[in-house]
Amino acid sequence: MLTAVIASVSFAVAFVCGCLLCKAYFLTSGGADLVHRNKVHSLLQAQRVRYRKRLLAKNNVIRLHKETCDQIRETLTNIENEHAKHGESLHKAETELKREQAKSQNLQQQLAGLKNCSTKLQPDETHTSALENELGMLRIEKDELAARIKCAEKEQAQTPATAETDESEDVIARMRADMGELRETLATRNRRIHDLELQLQESAQQTRILEAKLDNWKQHLTPLTRKLKQQKKVIQNFCLNNDTEHQSEEPGEIV
Repeated sequence: MLTAVIASVSFAVAFVCGCLLCKAYFLTSGGADLVHRNKVHSLLQAQRVRYRKRLLAKNNVIRLHKETCDQIRETLTNIENEHAKHGESLHKAETELKREQAKSQNLQQQLAGLKNCSTKLQPDETHTSALENELGMLRIEKDELAARIKCAEKEQAQTPATAETDESEDVIARMRADMGELRETLATRNRRIHDLELQLQESAQQTRILEAKLDNWKQHLTPLTRKLKQQKKVIQNFCLNNDTEHQSEEPGEIV
């Protein structure tokens, strides 16, 4: 019985000693591995934190890049819209320019008509002055013929009725023939004077009509010419502004 107790106590003591020895062995042999594992774990944690920071930075860069791409797309869309608007404005300006060129051609034709009117007025004025000179000469001749007829009538009235000889009858017949010729000449001059007066009235009326047309065309052309000059200035300014905008909106400057 005592032997069994001693054996049990010995076995217990041996077991405890073995456990202590094993623990001491494991503690002494596994310390370096534990330190290495802790270092590796800390390095992994540091790398994980560093990689997480880099990932966040990359995500921020990607987000900024996407925002920049969206801004560039929006800018390009705005530029395309502006170019489309400028194209429409340029098309309108070209159509307006063609319309104004047609108006300018019409104005040039009207100016040519004005020149023709002015050239027509000059011969009309010269013709009118010639008619007036001829009318004055005819009136002078008319007055002279009327005076000669009056003198002949007085001489015929002063001839005595008793002196009716052959010579006096010849003189009276000759005087009557001269008076008839003078009256015919006077009638011809009167008809010519009447015709010249009618021609002068017609030429004066035509001159007034041409002058009225000339004044009307001048009043009509003056604002159109002013408007044409203003529109040419507007189109030139628009073309200059469009060129400057094309130069400022290059791809290198957008980036």
